[in-house]
Amino acid sequence: MRVVVDANIVAMWILNEEYSELAVKLRDAYINGKIILYAPPLLRYEIVSVLWKAVKLRRIFGLDQALSALHNLLILSPKIIKLSRKDLRRALSLAIERNITTYDAVYLVLKEKIHGVFITADKKLYSKIKDIKDTYFITNVDKIV
Repeated sequence: MRVVVDANIVAMWILNEEYSELAVKLRDAYINGKIILYAPPLLRYEIVSVLWKAVKLRRIFGLDQALSALHNLLILSPKIIKLSRKDLRRALSLAIERNITTYDAVYLVLKEKIHGVFITADKKLYSKIKDIKDTYFITNVDKIV
């Protein structure tokens, strides 16, 4: 199964958050070859930002820990798929239609592009897109793995 994951799912692989156990279950299914994970190039920048926040704002990591986490996350990274100009136009339209960020819309467009499913742990985002086919909240990870 092709699964698009957003940055909050990947960040939970190293941060102890509310749904981390479920995110790790998804990661393990990926490592074991049961599913294939995908993300847009944006994922890498969002992960770096999450790690910056972990060091500077939340103070749960030191710099060395953050660099080590980044190294590990880049090794485990989902398959990165670039989007075309047409895809970006679709993302802008979707963002405006759904009142979501263009960053979030890019993940949904990638889901369409690869004919896969999308999973997120972002409650606010999910509330705006839950009616879109093949879109899941992290608590439904068992439907995917």
